[in-house]
Amino acid sequence: MSKCDNCGKSITKTSPRFECNNCGKIVHANQLCTGLSSKQLSALHNAENLEWICEDCRKESPHRKSFIVPENDGDDDGRDGKEGVIQVVLQQEEQVDQWICAARTETIALEDITPNAPNPEVAKRTVLLRRALIKANKTLLWKSKQTLKETYKYIWFQGGKVLARKFDNDKPVMIRSSCDIDKLSTQKYR
Repeated sequence: MSKCDNCGKSITKTSPRFECNNCGKIVHANQLCTGLSSKQLSALHNAENLEWICEDCRKESPHRKSFIVPENDGDDDGRDGKEGVIQVVLQQEEQVDQWICAARTETIALEDITPNAPNPEVAKRTVLLRRALIKANKTLLWKSKQTLKETYKYIWFQGGKVLARKFDNDKPVMIRSSCDIDKLSTQKYR
C-alpha cells in the first residue's frame, strides 16, 4: 500500500489516485491533494488521453506545451480566486499546432477532449485553448504589449518568440529582451 505524496495518508487499491507523468509522485485523486477543481478532476477521470502533472513539476517545467482553460461560469474558480486551469501536455508538437489552429476556427467543447464525460450538460461546455508560456516569455510579451501598444499594431507570441509588427505588410521584429523593447519604443514612427 502506497502513501500519498501530498497528505501522507495511505492510498488503497480501490481509492482513485493520480501519478505525475513527470516525477512519478502519487496523490489521492481529490481536490485537496491534486489542487484541481471538481470539474478538472472529472475531465481527467473521464479522458483516456490526458496525463496529470503535479504542481511542482508544472512550476519547474521550462517548456509547457498547452493549457486548456474551462470557460468560467463563476463556480469553477481555481486557487486564490483565479480561473481554473487544466494543463494538457501533448506528446508531439504537431498535435499542439493542430489543436491551436482548430481553436481559432471552431468552438471546442469539453466532450471533444473527454468523450466519456458523465454529465451531458458539462460535456457541452466550451473550453478555451491557448499555448502556455513560461513566466519569462509571458512577462516579456506583457511588457512588449504595454510599452509598444501605441506604435505597433500587432504584438504576439509564436514559435517560442515574441514578435511585433507596425503595419500589415511589415516584416515582424523579434523581441528577445527588455533592451529590445526599449530600442523599439525609441525608434521613430514612420
